[in-house]
Amino acid sequence: MFQQYLEEIEILSGPTDEVVAKHGSRSRDLTSEFEIESRPGLRPTKVSQKLRQEKDRANMSSEDEEYTRLVESLNDDVKEIFTYHPMILELMKKSRSQ
Repeated sequence: MFQQYLEEIEILSGPTDEVVAKHGSRSRDLTSEFEIESRPGLRPTKVSQKLRQEKDRANMSSEDEEYTRLVESLNDDVKEIFTYHPMILELMKKSRSQ
């Protein structure tokens, strides 16, 4: 399951015409909406943080938007694993003891 996510990230991080046009090079780090929300502003005020987030969102490529959806999906899968994993382990322990 996680291998699929790694393969999709590798595809998204590859060079594209959009990345070359925007950044003048063939490589660039992907940025997710989650990363943008966690970055502090240039000054420690809410206004500067919001301005920086707006600027970063405006600079997001289609690959960044797809990367955000991929990270969100991965996050949901991991939450599901950690939510249900303890219950599954408990059920397995009970079935072994019978």
